[in-house]
Amino acid sequence: MLTDDVEAVRALIHEYAELIDHGELDALAALFTHGTWSSPGRGTPLRGAEQVRRAYDGVILYDGIPGTKHVISNVTIEIADDRTGATARSYFTVMQTRPDFALQPVIAGRYHDRFDRVDDVWRFADRQIIPDLIGDLSHHLRHRPARGILMREWTPRIAEVSRRLWSRADAILGAVWFMPQDGLPALAARVACLGRVPGGVAAALFAPQHPERVAVAVDDAWRDHDPDQLVATRLHGATRYLAGALGDEPEGLGRAVAILWRAVEAAPSAGHAVYAGLRALPRPATPLGDLWRACDMIRERRGGSHLNAWTAAGLDAVEIQLLTERWRTTTNPGSTTADRMGYSTHEIAGGLSALEARGLVDGDGALTDDGRELRESVERATDIQEATLVDALGDDADEVLGLMSPWARAVVAGAGRIAT
Repeated sequence: MLTDDVEAVRALIHEYAELIDHGELDALAALFTHGTWSSPGRGTPLRGAEQVRRAYDGVILYDGIPGTKHVISNVTIEIADDRTGATARSYFTVMQTRPDFALQPVIAGRYHDRFDRVDDVWRFADRQIIPDLIGDLSHHLRHRPARGILMREWTPRIAEVSRRLWSRADAILGAVWFMPQDGLPALAARVACLGRVPGGVAAALFAPQHPERVAVAVDDAWRDHDPDQLVATRLHGATRYLAGALGDEPEGLGRAVAILWRAVEAAPSAGHAVYAGLRALPRPATPLGDLWRACDMIRERRGGSHLNAWTAAGLDAVEIQLLTERWRTTTNPGSTTADRMGYSTHEIAGGLSALEARGLVDGDGALTDDGRELRESVERATDIQEATLVDALGDDADEVLGLMSPWARAVVAGAGRIAT
């Protein structure tokens, strides 16, 4: 029975490729009569056959066919235990040739799919098309995507979901900050998913924390601790803390875990080293462990996005920290300050001097309008990098955020009273 389900889902994946290569674009769109279709750069997911069909208006047909072959590989299919749904991930490579165009790959990427089984028939519920490699599409599409088309535009919804998700994940991940550490070196345990990395590497990943403080702490930790052991100890302690705060299986846990893992497995890992290291670890395979690991990946991924954004803005670690303190004066006045992160009076003065020279703070060290705009642009650039993750949550975003909210509060409320 399970084999039949897998093969039925596989047939749908292959049918999509066959229909587009045959130029049967109406039939292709009909595959999404009850589903959604999305791709980075296209904004809101398309829903239903009519909307999806318009996405293929730019496909160039030659005597009714596009002259392409969609090659599908690396297909992984998972059927839900109740057989009502399934997920699949696959690679695609589009080959094309014309009389004046030599045979070549024109685009390659990934499909992330969801399927529903209704009345014993499998159908598409959602497809995300994620282009990774772009070649010469001039013979395939009427308008070759400009580089900017592959970049997401910031929207309030992306910002809202990604920031709320990070906030809740950060609080649930906080189990490791609140649990009794028993000498566990926190920074080394955090980077241990990458192995025994030098302290200087950890410092680069964990900016804007003071680089020297991070490097020394991590290098010292490796004298007495093994990375694999730290990963296991951190997970074990956090899971026990969560059990004390939430119970062994709070209502909605399975649903939340399914949604969160769909999202964290959809986001690209390029430029996000710690997130990539966490993704490479075996899945904990316990409900609370899965919840905590998903929150760890969410937090580290946005942290990596933030690091990418502020370095691209030409800021160094102490400068972004000083800007952030002033930007959060009204929204988060208790946030960590540069001096508490280990920066000296001299380093802080130098950072403020550099910011003043750029017109980002005034002579009193207060944020200027330009400084506020720059800091907000950094946050928007961070949001955009989280768009794929937000897309993967889809219509389930508000549901999972609602499930996570009381858990986040319970984890924080348990600080100091739960032993692990």
